[in-house]
Amino acid sequence: MGIWPEERKWNRSSSYLVLLPFLTMMCFACGPQTINLSIIAADSDLVIENLSNNITFMVSIMKTLTVWINGIPLKSLLGYMANDWDAVTTNIERETMVNTARITRKITIGSTLMVNIVILAFVPARLSSMKNNDIALFLRGYYPYNTSISPNFELTMIGQYVAAIYAANTYTTVDTLVVLLIFHVCGQLSILRQDLGKIDSYDKKNIEMKMQKIVEKHEYINRFAGRIENSFNMMLLFQMLSCTIQICSQFYQVIMSLGENTMEHMILQISFLLIYVAYVMLQLFLYCYMGEKLAAEVLFRKEKSTEIANTAYNTKWYDLPPKNARGLVIIMCRARSSPLQITAGRFCSFTFALYCQYTFMIDKDIDLNYVYGWNYNMLKFIGIWPEERKWNRSSSYFILLPCIVMVCFICAPQTINLPIIAGDSDLVIENLSTNITITISLMKTMAVWIKGKHIHLSYSNCYTKRSIKTYSISHILLLQALKSLLRCMANDWDTVTNNADREKMVNIARITKKITIRSILLANIVVVAFLPARLSSMLYNDKELFYRGYYPYNTTISPNFELTLIGQLMAALYTAITYTTVDTFVVLLIFHVCGQLSILRDDLRKIHSYDDKNVEIKLQQIVQKHVYINRYVYLRFAETIEKSFNMMLLFQMLGCTTQLCSQTYQVLMSLGEEAIEHMILQITFLLIYVIYVMLQLLLYCYMGEKLTVESTEIANTAYNAEWYNLPPKNARWLVIIMCRARSSPLQITAGRFCCFTLVLYSQVLKTSMGYVSVLLAMKNK
Repeated sequence: MGIWPEERKWNRSSSYLVLLPFLTMMCFACGPQTINLSIIAADSDLVIENLSNNITFMVSIMKTLTVWINGIPLKSLLGYMANDWDAVTTNIERETMVNTARITRKITIGSTLMVNIVILAFVPARLSSMKNNDIALFLRGYYPYNTSISPNFELTMIGQYVAAIYAANTYTTVDTLVVLLIFHVCGQLSILRQDLGKIDSYDKKNIEMKMQKIVEKHEYINRFAGRIENSFNMMLLFQMLSCTIQICSQFYQVIMSLGENTMEHMILQISFLLIYVAYVMLQLFLYCYMGEKLAAEVLFRKEKSTEIANTAYNTKWYDLPPKNARGLVIIMCRARSSPLQITAGRFCSFTFALYCQYTFMIDKDIDLNYVYGWNYNMLKFIGIWPEERKWNRSSSYFILLPCIVMVCFICAPQTINLPIIAGDSDLVIENLSTNITITISLMKTMAVWIKGKHIHLSYSNCYTKRSIKTYSISHILLLQALKSLLRCMANDWDTVTNNADREKMVNIARITKKITIRSILLANIVVVAFLPARLSSMLYNDKELFYRGYYPYNTTISPNFELTLIGQLMAALYTAITYTTVDTFVVLLIFHVCGQLSILRDDLRKIHSYDDKNVEIKLQQIVQKHVYINRYVYLRFAETIEKSFNMMLLFQMLGCTTQLCSQTYQVLMSLGEEAIEHMILQITFLLIYVIYVMLQLLLYCYMGEKLTVESTEIANTAYNAEWYNLPPKNARWLVIIMCRARSSPLQITAGRFCCFTLVLYSQVLKTSMGYVSVLLAMKNK
């Protein structure tokens, strides 16, 4: 390929070898297909076929240029790798590096084998397509010469085939080069942890020299990983975006192939497309897996950059001289403040969360990254993670992209289109079922983002289990509504003093994380089910776009059509992410309150076990913590959630009623479709979507019910405590707790009209089904 990392010189012939694959891919595939786009713009099938091939060539060309341009930096990294192998001094270190090399080799061989399978599947599928559709060449494109005569035809065919081989090899080999570099970093981090673990075994004479080497090696590894990030981050951004389009276009082609008349042609096409989709998804998964090995959020696996900080902390630093122990502080601060990660253009990190297929094993050491790491990544991606909004801070404007995309490509066009289609009840219901979802997502986005403004607090007590800490208003005057809640959560985690309380908080964190992961997974299943159903509907009903709407321009011409289609797809993805992540963020806050109430009940049950000297102090702490939960947390958690989300929750509850009604109506209407494939796809998507909406509503109702039960159960726990064994002056404290728990139970409401409980859930379902009956009766008239 001519892109092996080395210094490029004008008088060195190897510096020009890259021109052959570059010119071949550009002249025989990428260039002709790009020019041909404007010619075939009116045929959506040809456009999608063009994009599915052209994007692959463009990604390969970009990878070629990225490695070729960064020849000198990458050559230095390979030189560092060679030095690391030469500098190995123990069998354990060598075994670690050999194991890492074995994994890298297996991934490289597997990726190369997979890409060759793709090529083998492509040739018969393409030949069959050429025969079935009277196509002369492998790839449709515009050429400035007659390709139907000899030898132009033969040379163009050979050029296209060679370009395909170059593209396939480049696409894979660059990925495996990045794998090689990143796995080497992981191996060096593992060796560094081993050195840290046995730092106390050196004598005083050598320990200072060894500590200096460890700090220098940690700095060297950070620079090594930083150079990988700087070399490839823009390439990875382009590849991540292209993977989304490729998977979408290939799935569309799979659906289109189901209607082929020739069975052999259909089987070949579907086989190739499925193999190609699997290949693209595996390559994307490979990057997410590599990024996960370096990601700061996953502290619980053993070969991560942040695990260095834990290893340094767990060493026997207390046996070291103070001047040497200080070196560990440098390592811990560096590992925590600048964790190693691989990003897509510095917009997002490659992790399993990005791939949305994340499985993991957790360790006993749970921190705040575990508690709300998923919520942080998702809300940060949308641009609404709770933080102070400043005009000169770029993160304050990330929200503009999802809002503008959702409003301009779906919400506004569909709203304007409503009076135009008012005479067709089916189109109105289809419009509302989509538009309400987008509107709810916009409301959720704004509800979280607006709470970035400053708030003023009327009190300043922040409870800790060890003591009551009092801060002046000036210390917390600039706290933000939602950000301050997260700070209180961090304070609660920092002040846990016994294993039982910590275990309870860990269990709550596990439940919250499971709910978050499954909600995000279900949202992605909805999106995956939506694409084939919508593509089938577009084919069956002669629709040109994913969503019907009024646009102030002609959407049937290129590039208006392609840009509108991409905008609608992006808006749908932003909607699915926002709809789910805001809900899971509220789950995070409410379940934390429930965990604190559960810990308070445990403290009440054990109140009789304290001696007379300490029981009064303990009772005072319990009452103060209950006030903290009911007042501070009620005003800061439940009340802040109320003020932040109650109107959004009211609109979501009403929206859920309308959505359940409209989607159930569409399911019943789809039963009469003539095309069985179209009917199955439509019903499958609608049922999945109805289940998703019902589960999200159930989540709020379950949380509201649990919060109310936990807060009122405090009174029963206080009553059942052995208060009769306490001195009368101490037993009176329990009366305060019981009165408070009964008179002011914690609740989550929908616009303060009704509380979220399981009773409300059943009422919403009954109301929705009642409206379905009304719509069916009107339809039958």
